[in-house]
Amino acid sequence: MFRKVSFLFFCFFAFLIVAQVVFAYSSPGQPNGFVNDFANVIDSTTKTNLEAEIQSFEQTTTHEIAVVTIKTLDDDTVENYANDLFKEWGIGKQGADNGVLFLVAVDDRQMRIEVGYGLEGALTDLQSRGILDNIARPYFKEGDYSKGILLATQAIEATIKGEIVDVPQTTQATSGRYSGSAWETLGVIFFFILMAVWRLVFYALGKTKSFWLGGLIGGAGAFMIAWFLTGFIISALLPALIGLLAGLFMDYGASRLDWFKKKGGGKGGFWGGFGGGGGGGGGFGGGGSGGGGSSSSW
Repeated sequence: MFRKVSFLFFCFFAFLIVAQVVFAYSSPGQPNGFVNDFANVIDSTTKTNLEAEIQSFEQTTTHEIAVVTIKTLDDDTVENYANDLFKEWGIGKQGADNGVLFLVAVDDRQMRIEVGYGLEGALTDLQSRGILDNIARPYFKEGDYSKGILLATQAIEATIKGEIVDVPQTTQATSGRYSGSAWETLGVIFFFILMAVWRLVFYALGKTKSFWLGGLIGGAGAFMIAWFLTGFIISALLPALIGLLAGLFMDYGASRLDWFKKKGGGKGGFWGGFGGGGGGGGGFGGGGSGGGGSSSSW
């Protein structure tokens, strides 16, 4: 019975890992200014003028507006994509979170205005929806993306222009803090290092018959990592519990079911076939999004 339960738990954790890989956010690339037309739907004149206009607006108000067009969301939702892109690029000033992302997915015919924490009071969800439906949509339906994007962006500027936010003096786009994408890259590297260490540890634990030590290692390790990342002990308790349970089940599999013991003539062990690898923003100030804004389609 315990063997069946442990196998089910392993399948669950494996599913979570695979789901993260399959449905992972696909970055469009690094920003090059405020207007990033990855879908190539904005004419050169409009793009140049809009870039200059947003630059001037940022210098006057400190607010950062990112205009981004992409071909497709790659089966992601426009809300998730916009939130991840906002986080990757760090749109807005760090500490003020006064950024706005205007995202247009051309092939999917979806668009979204994602609003930073600091501007959610000035640019509400209802106002964002009005800009999308009443200004951008009519032009997008006619295929005039340049005009729709220009007028919608100008409407965003007019809406948030009077909002004053306090920008910490230490906030700089070139500050020593890691950007969101840098943390994600380090996270991927750390994940594969952790998997290699994980295998070695449980191979060693597999030589014993007790399985409590794996739970102790898993719980303590998860607790320390979560505490380091969040700075709060309470926030580390749930990851510690998950690590404890995962460690107990994996150590049980190693100690009692020989998951990690090498087999002669084969690739060996439970993780024998595992392999692979994987491998963000410039120009923005490191702001964050609270998930506010609105989405629409045409």
